[in-house]
Amino acid sequence: MNKTKKFAIIGRGISGLMCAIRMFEDGFQNIQIYGPEEKDGVASYAATGVFSTKGLVLARQALFKMKILGHKNHLNLVRELEKKSGIKIPRHMGSWEVFRDAKHYQSLRERIYHGDFTGCFSLKVLNRVQCKENSRLLREMEQKRDPDFFLGAFFYRNDGWFHPHCFMQSLENLVKRYNIKIYNTRIHEIDLTREKSFQLKGEGGLTFHSDHLLLANGAGIIGLLKKMGLVKTPLQLVPGQTISGHTSLESKECFRVRKKGFVAYDHEFKFGSVDHEKNQKISPSQLEIGRKCLLDELSQEFRLVPCQERVKTHFGYRVVSKDRRPVLGPVPVFDGRAKAWMFTGLYKNGYELVDQLSLEFVSMLNNEENPNSFSPARFGWLP
Repeated sequence: MNKTKKFAIIGRGISGLMCAIRMFEDGFQNIQIYGPEEKDGVASYAATGVFSTKGLVLARQALFKMKILGHKNHLNLVRELEKKSGIKIPRHMGSWEVFRDAKHYQSLRERIYHGDFTGCFSLKVLNRVQCKENSRLLREMEQKRDPDFFLGAFFYRNDGWFHPHCFMQSLENLVKRYNIKIYNTRIHEIDLTREKSFQLKGEGGLTFHSDHLLLANGAGIIGLLKKMGLVKTPLQLVPGQTISGHTSLESKECFRVRKKGFVAYDHEFKFGSVDHEKNQKISPSQLEIGRKCLLDELSQEFRLVPCQERVKTHFGYRVVSKDRRPVLGPVPVFDGRAKAWMFTGLYKNGYELVDQLSLEFVSMLNNEENPNSFSPARFGWLP
């Protein structure tokens, strides 16, 4: 591929930014990113930042093999971004999952070591005394509740947390350091009448031209695909919601609570997420209901009652495919025309998979033979 031609990336979330960075580092010289600066509704910013195998790692499947590798290499990626972007990304290692009694312990253990699942890395089982020695939050929880409210905890030494906003800021900063052009506009239509280039139509009547195209605009990708004639897309939107606020805790700790993550750092906390109804836009009333549910669960599980006025709500729309795997490959509607690709469907695995899939995308552009089990062709979409 000619690396001097214009290459448009629609989407300013984690996928679009990471692809732009890896493309530039591979020698692409004319990359342009299109996407609004807003953070509301963007899943990359609403995430809690907890990275975890959660025990459910089926090693024979391509997705989970990649997730294991991403999990192992995540800290190296964070350090690389810090060095290149100049942005510090707060983080800490270790994640807790409390069990209340022997029955609860057994159910968690069965989940972690179920069938073909490999379990979590460096898992330890700690009793109540060991938990209190190593966790300030658990010590405070015992003082506020019945001393026998928990029996012990699983401690995942290689799981942990990083600050999602700082991670995204580091990507934005690195893109700017590389002098990659960012257009602060939302693309709402793509002209398919041209055979050798694309005409992108943005807000306010703005139009842009590009030789090649990557659709990586998260929730917006479904609308664009429908306008291109792909009405029955195998993609769905899953709205998610988290909350954050102030806490008296000084420690940096991370917990798994059922399917949610709780993080305490520098007198702040983040907790979530709540999944809303698929393919529906979240209304203010739904956000308020989700906020109250998260606050109630926070009080019940941790005896934390933050100041209501200082609790912030974050939400984002995640794209999930019908087989729950990412989608990376050529867009079928451009058969015989200028080349276009799509990259979406990371769902809850974005921070562990995005770098590997971005490098895989660069391999595709270089026409390197690289078997791709995430191609849109698996849905019967043949470019």
